[in-house]
Amino acid sequence: MSGSPLRASLVLIVLTFMVAGGLACGSSTPLPTYTPLAPLATHTLAATYTPLAPLPTHTPAATYTPLAPLPTHTPLPTHTPAATYTPLAPLATYTPAPTYTPLAPLPTHTPAATYTPLPTYTPVPTATHTPLPTATPTPSVGTRERPVPFGASMRLGNGWEMALVEVVQNAATLVLEENRFNDPPQEGNQFYMATVRAKYLGDGSASFASLTTPLKAVGQSAVIYTDSCGVIPNDLFFAPEVFTGGEISGNVCWEIASTDAESLEMFFDPWLTGERIWFALVPDA
Repeated sequence: MSGSPLRASLVLIVLTFMVAGGLACGSSTPLPTYTPLAPLATHTLAATYTPLAPLPTHTPAATYTPLAPLPTHTPLPTHTPAATYTPLAPLATYTPAPTYTPLAPLPTHTPAATYTPLPTYTPVPTATHTPLPTATPTPSVGTRERPVPFGASMRLGNGWEMALVEVVQNAATLVLEENRFNDPPQEGNQFYMATVRAKYLGDGSASFASLTTPLKAVGQSAVIYTDSCGVIPNDLFFAPEVFTGGEISGNVCWEIASTDAESLEMFFDPWLTGERIWFALVPDA
C-alpha cells in the first residue's frame, strides 16, 4: 500500500522532465545529461502485531451480609439520694475530780522539860598567846630554784605535757654525721643535745613545732642559748601533728660554752603566756 504514492511521484517527475525537454527543443542549448535518481531505500516492514493479553476474569464481590441489630438499651434504675447526715451531739467535757490531799498529822505532844538550875559560874583564866613560828615557803616545782626533776613530766599550757628523758653533753659527732654541711662548734664550745618526750592533752589536734623555739638553756655564764646546732637527728621541730592523747619525742640542741655543760639547765619560755618552767638536765639534780 505504501508503494502506490511512490510510483505516482516517479511518474510526475518523469512527465516534468519530458515537458521541460520539449520546451527546450527549440533552443540551441542542449539538454543537460540525465542523472539517474538514487535507488529508493529498501522498505522495512512494520513489526508484526502482537495482540494484547486478555483482561482478567471479573470476580464478583462477596454478598453483603447485614450486621446483627444492636441490643435493646435498658435504662439504669433511678438514683435515690442518701439520707442527710446529722452529726451526733458532742460529749460533755470531762472534768477530773480534784486530787485528794491528806491532812497533815497532828503534832506529837512533847512534855515540857524539867527545870534544872544552872551551876555557879567560875571565870576561866586568860591564856597567854604564843605566836607560831613563821613558815619558810617551799619553792614550787618548775622554778629555777626547784626545777622539774629529770624524767618527770610537767604541764606547759596549751594542752601539752613534757619531760626530759635523755641528754648528750657533747653531740658534735652525731650532728656532723647527720648532715655533712653542718658546721662544727666553735673553739671552746660544744653541741649539747637533749631528748624531749611530749604528750598532747588538749582538744582537737596540735603540733609541738610552735613550742620548740621557746626551749632554751642557760648555765653558770648566765648566757641564754637557743636551738643552734644546724640539722640534727630526730629534730623535735619536725615532729608530726597529733590528736588528744598523742605522744611524740624528738631532740633539741644548743651550741654552748663548754664551761656551762655541767651547770646547764633548760627552761620553757612561753613569752607572754605565763611563767618560765625550768627542767633539770642531769638525773641527780
